[in-house]
Amino acid sequence: MRQKEDLAFALLLNRLRVKEKKDTLSDADLSILTSRETGEECEEDMHIYSTNKQVNEWNSRMLHSKCEDIICVKAEDRNNSKDNDEICTEPCKSGQSSLPRNLSIALNARVMLLKNIDTNIGLTNGCIGTVAEIVKRNNESKPYCISVKFDSQKIGIQSIKMYEESMGKNYTRKQFPLKLAYACTVHKVQGMTLNKVVVSLKKIFASGHSYVGLSRVTSLSGLTIEDFHPKVIYCDPKIKKHLNDMTNFLETSIAEETYDDGLCIMLHNIQGLKQHYVDLQCNPTFLNSDIICLTETWLSDKDDAFEICLAHFKLYHQSRYNSYSITSDSRQQFKDQSHGGVAVYSKNEFSSRLDIKIDNLEFIAFLITCPVSVVIAVVYRPPTYRMKDFCSDTTAPEITFCPCNVFVQAASCASSATASWDASTATDASEPITAVSNFSPGDSFDVSTYLVIYYLIDNASFYSTCSFKVTVTSSGVVIDRENPVLTSCLTDIVANASPGTSTPVVLWLAPVASDNSDSVSLTVNQLQGSSIAVGSTEVTYTARNDLSRNGWHPTILPQLAKQHRRDRPLR
Repeated sequence: MRQKEDLAFALLLNRLRVKEKKDTLSDADLSILTSRETGEECEEDMHIYSTNKQVNEWNSRMLHSKCEDIICVKAEDRNNSKDNDEICTEPCKSGQSSLPRNLSIALNARVMLLKNIDTNIGLTNGCIGTVAEIVKRNNESKPYCISVKFDSQKIGIQSIKMYEESMGKNYTRKQFPLKLAYACTVHKVQGMTLNKVVVSLKKIFASGHSYVGLSRVTSLSGLTIEDFHPKVIYCDPKIKKHLNDMTNFLETSIAEETYDDGLCIMLHNIQGLKQHYVDLQCNPTFLNSDIICLTETWLSDKDDAFEICLAHFKLYHQSRYNSYSITSDSRQQFKDQSHGGVAVYSKNEFSSRLDIKIDNLEFIAFLITCPVSVVIAVVYRPPTYRMKDFCSDTTAPEITFCPCNVFVQAASCASSATASWDASTATDASEPITAVSNFSPGDSFDVSTYLVIYYLIDNASFYSTCSFKVTVTSSGVVIDRENPVLTSCLTDIVANASPGTSTPVVLWLAPVASDNSDSVSLTVNQLQGSSIAVGSTEVTYTARNDLSRNGWHPTILPQLAKQHRRDRPLR
């Protein structure tokens, strides 16, 4: 918690986090917040605004007031569809890029890094520092590199060179991955922790913006508010519901929590697995879980998995770079972006990763076969991944074939047998479809009954399931393959309701069930002699047989025989 040294401020933020538009701030909370509207500009502190326009205005103002010899570095945009590969005379406006078209910069300017350069030392997107040197060579007007002294002592001084990024199908941009950082938007400061900050509540346009800005600072004394108005502090109405549904981990002793009766799954947006590995390793809530699902791991394929291994867990990981197809021009931007990635730690010994190929999706799936049979998938959508593109396919595959129950008898003196069947199939607009099951045709089964589940997963990660049973019996055990029989002819009944009555009592003669097994049970969804509402009511009788031989009761899927009748009481 950022405000662990200022509990009163932390409690205030908790109240603001769930404040809805219709709610009114208490006099005490209002007094605390208005006391932070001091009127001071606090130029040395980070300023947080809602819009890019406000951020750009403050950054430009501070750059020109604090720095001399300001230069403007224009991005090098190229049209790759042309053979000459010349730099465009004007910056491209059609493609999207996180690199600025024009970078105004000077010695001692405050800047933020926009790309992951070296995650091992923490040189990642969002790092802030001060320009220490602008290096030019051979009397060129454009800088060769920019040396930045980052605020983090671990990073120190680093030379930042120009970075090339794809902008869709035809264009690329080359620019220094830096931007001025005297001010940032609310979106950009998410995840940051600051000792001092100035938060402007002017032009707040979305729920939660005010809370995010106010909660970046570690203490109330480090907070300065501009343009304060209580009405702009509000949350999404769904927030309260989700918070109430969340487990309160402080109510019980976490170290004593166990989950012996089921499968415990944790999901966490970790925002840097290597950076938060120690936190994960020391958290008993996570370590007592069977499955830990993580998003935004920020790992690459070059990272050593041994450095982030957890005792008694298996690690599965999918990096952002390997999640997006090179041939997909519209998704190339995500492939080149830093961060992202999904991972799963599995303690369950009956787990295995599924080889499911889904292009353009940060996705990982694995199969659990005990204590329950289930497929678990972890999916992460980057904030810039448009929802209409992300959810272009919103329908699950349609099952076209699902195998019937399979009965197999073991050979004499054998305790197991091989069972075969045709795999389940499905059709869908997002092909190809991957079929995954907990058992495969040709597997050997011990004497018992097994539930086989097929998961038919399309290329958009939607899936349908189909299930059936495989029953293996010992040699000499008779398998009843015949349905019970219902005798007596049932016909539709028309009953008239008495005046003033809407639920007449209806009587009929129940059918008789018989079967070649030892016993047969008969159930019905509507008892005779009961009151039935006016209208058409369908009465269904179901007969089930129960196999029993020599005192041993194998689990055989019951055979069913159904007989229907319709009772139509009329006024």
